Amino acid sequence: MTNNYPKAYSQVLEIVKYLPKDDYEKIPHSKIDFFEKYKDKEYTYDFNPQKDIQSQGIMRETYAIIILLYQEFFATQIQREKINKILEINEEEQQKIARERYNPDNIFKAHNETIKQKNEQKQEKDLMDLTTIKWYQKLILHLKKMIRKC
Repeated sequence: MTNNYPKAYSQVLEIVKYLPKDDYEKIPHSKIDFFEKYKDKEYTYDFNPQKDIQSQGIMRETYAIIILLYQEFFATQIQREKINKILEINEEEQQKIARERYNPDNIFKAHNETIKQKNEQKQEKDLMDLTTIKWYQKLILHLKKMIRKC
């Protein structure tokens, strides 16, 4: 997994430039300085406030940072509660998906099914080999086994 946060900080800085001055000043300078310090200096992002936000290639990390900024510095108490509820629901869904994906019972079940299929294929092959071997070849194989035992 790559660290996309330096690029996200660059995107956030570009987006917050378009906030009204009063709103921009609600964000502490320490946050802006942090974003400036850790942004990707080689990455440039052009935000167009005239375009739809979904069509501007904003990264997931950028959305997360903007949501946190909004929640912390702009949202009312009711809006904060709604955001927290949405985040909790999303977290529960992600946990559910992870539990289903990494459930040890399912992992072992899939592994056991694979082993069972291989065994069945081997048995089928062995049966086919026995039926395609001529009677005198079977006799020779049997004699060889008897000689090895002695």
